[in-house]
Amino acid sequence: MKSSFDEKLMEAVLGEAVTELLEARETVTWHALLDKLHIKVNTTADPHRLQASTQAIEHIRNEMRLRLASAEKTEDAALISSSCSKAD
Repeated sequence: MKSSFDEKLMEAVLGEAVTELLEARETVTWHALLDKLHIKVNTTADPHRLQASTQAIEHIRNEMRLRLASAEKTEDAALISSSCSKAD
């Protein structure tokens, strides 16, 4: 289980990445966030921030997987519904 400190630091690192994108007037996307976080992983010397950046990357990847699975279920449901209505 993650400690409160670890969780807060991960959220802070994630917030910094979002802020950097906004300040650069870049679009905030999953992939842009991952790119910023990978830069943080490759440039930080602080072991706590390195761990937080790595956890943020995993958090983003998990969220992407969940959203993709949800979208696929929605698409499948729409296809099934569409197929059923065409059969009537």
